[in-house]
Amino acid sequence: MAFSEQSLFRMLRDLVEDELAHSGDRPDSAGWSTVTTLDGPEVRSDSLDLTTLATAVNERFRLHELRNEDFLLRYRTLGDWVGLVREALLEGTAGMAFRTSGTTGPAKLISHGWDALEAELRALERVLPTPRRVIALVPAHNIYGFLLTVALPERWGVPVVDGEAAWATVHADLQPGDLVVTIPERWRYLASVRGQWPEAVAGVSSTAHLDTTVYRRLLDSGIEAITEIYGATETGGAGYRQAPGEAFTLLPHWQRDEQGRLVPTSGATGEPMVPMDQLRWTGQRQFRPEERYDGAVSVGGTNVHPEAVGEALCEHPWVQGAQVAAQPSDRGVRLRAHISLANDAPDIQQARAVLRQWIDERFDPSRRPRALTFDQEAGDTGIPVSRRP
Repeated sequence: MAFSEQSLFRMLRDLVEDELAHSGDRPDSAGWSTVTTLDGPEVRSDSLDLTTLATAVNERFRLHELRNEDFLLRYRTLGDWVGLVREALLEGTAGMAFRTSGTTGPAKLISHGWDALEAELRALERVLPTPRRVIALVPAHNIYGFLLTVALPERWGVPVVDGEAAWATVHADLQPGDLVVTIPERWRYLASVRGQWPEAVAGVSSTAHLDTTVYRRLLDSGIEAITEIYGATETGGAGYRQAPGEAFTLLPHWQRDEQGRLVPTSGATGEPMVPMDQLRWTGQRQFRPEERYDGAVSVGGTNVHPEAVGEALCEHPWVQGAQVAAQPSDRGVRLRAHISLANDAPDIQQARAVLRQWIDERFDPSRRPRALTFDQEAGDTGIPVSRRP
């Protein structure tokens, strides 16, 4: 599967930005280009960062299969890395790999062979309109962003508008035939700020449930259609729906077996998959997702395990125990935490201020509890408790 230098640059830029954000402050990649040096003032990666970045790129594009992964540490510009990846893809690798978010436990590396990716792209082509442009309001380093804003536009032969230019476009320069790709939280925002949409503009939403009210508001304001994709890093896209409230339909490259597992259809390869969610089947190919098996919740398009967040809160010496749960609202889902303070902790007012600052510095936005309550303020919350050892 071949990709243009521009597409490879987007994937590498977003992957590098995300990897650096996990180990420190998120860099501003808006001004990066193929001549940007990875250890220069714009990226500011040190020798340990470079090793981490090279590992991530090697894992993603499977350069080790051609025994040229060591070249990543010999070069220092994004353009050099684009060239290495493009050469590897042209020589032929077995596929690509994507990491899970790591918020529900250790991040897992999920490999997708080219035949499976090809089958999914053919399936998505059958359910999505061919656009004039793709407006990418998602990064290109996760599987959703890769499929919808890299691989499909390459097949369609249409341009992609991304980053800050995508936000400017969606507000002031949308044109008939554009396809907007983003996540439910951003669709909620767009539904609140756009009173109408140009003719024949369509959208795609994924990573979490698109609120039915938001879905209807977008359709009522003139967007032609929104295709909601159900899936995960492990499966890629598995189902879709194109109307609020209806059941999802399996994408053509999947079918279900007698155990309710997802099985690739003819033309795709892979093992049967147990879905991340409990699925209530309403037909042979129609289903409604219910609770996740692992108890995770989606916050800002990222799967988060509340119990793991509670355990992380207990690493602060003032926190003896923590109960964390999702707090849905008409503005989206955030986390709330009920905290049992240790005996040597200060009063609630001081503890709240210090803990808020500590949480903001330590936790990614999707894992930050926005509401904090304490034992002295409320009774039992009825949610699982994490205790400091």
